[in-house]
Amino acid sequence: MIEKNSSSFEFIRQNVEADLKKSEWNTQKIREVINKNNSPEFRTAVEHAFRSVLFGLMEKQLETTHGTNLDDMETSTFVTDQFLTNVRNLIGFAIEAVHNELAAATMPIYLFNDLFTYTTIDISEQIFVVMEEKASIWRSPIFFQSVKNVLLRMCNDLLKRLSKTQKTVFSGRILTFLAQLFPLNEKSGLNQIGHFNTENVTKLTKIKQPTTPVEEPEKEKKMEVDEDGEIHDLHQKSSAEFYTNFWILQDFFSKPFQLWERTLWNNFVHNTNQVLDVFTNSQLDNVKTVASSDDSFFAKYLTSEKVSYSHKI
Repeated sequence: MIEKNSSSFEFIRQNVEADLKKSEWNTQKIREVINKNNSPEFRTAVEHAFRSVLFGLMEKQLETTHGTNLDDMETSTFVTDQFLTNVRNLIGFAIEAVHNELAAATMPIYLFNDLFTYTTIDISEQIFVVMEEKASIWRSPIFFQSVKNVLLRMCNDLLKRLSKTQKTVFSGRILTFLAQLFPLNEKSGLNQIGHFNTENVTKLTKIKQPTTPVEEPEKEKKMEVDEDGEIHDLHQKSSAEFYTNFWILQDFFSKPFQLWERTLWNNFVHNTNQVLDVFTNSQLDNVKTVASSDDSFFAKYLTSEKVSYSHKI
């Protein structure tokens, strides 16, 4: 135990930090230190100790992967297994401190916030696994009311940093995590005012419909029969009609209130069914994997009829 040669606050902080650096946490020992010093700010001292150890872990992680070049921190993407283990242990100790009323319920979340703030997106994505593992703990009564706003703000800040085309999986994990954490009637997830992005207008290419050719001899055609017994030719779905019906769906998504009108609702259902039918009956040929390649793929969403046709087939 560290000798009492400083203020009560500093003495508590040093003792807690010394134990954490050795990956140890003894609740009874910490209580004895706090009781002997009788500091009203003992929770703040404990929190300072946790954050100090956390920053020490981040510095050690950086030195392990990039040496002493701190400039590389902005581009670091590699996390050692030892670092993740140390973070798991530290978060576990923080949760135990909260259960024993030695720290505020928000402290473990602020530790995650420090991690996400001072690391790159690639590293944050790997650390987020630890956050997901503790989802049941954040939902528990001792934590939820205190941490829900901090969690929501932290996750939203993460989402703002993510690329909409490169980090779709990580974005999905964050949104899934929030959906599991918050109830369906959570105000932050509801569009109570009913605002929609009505300024988003999809510009379609005007296509000249080709003249109907002389009917060819009957060939093998893919046919489908809908629920009403109506027969449709699936080959027609690669025509201009499919192109228009596909992109006009975006107008319904940006202005959903128009679906209250029966005619527009029927159009929406018809167009959606047509698109889903085409997706269902399309075959993927010559699928190539890029998992082992260093090249990056950026999805580009264009409304050209040529692009739509080539993607569909």
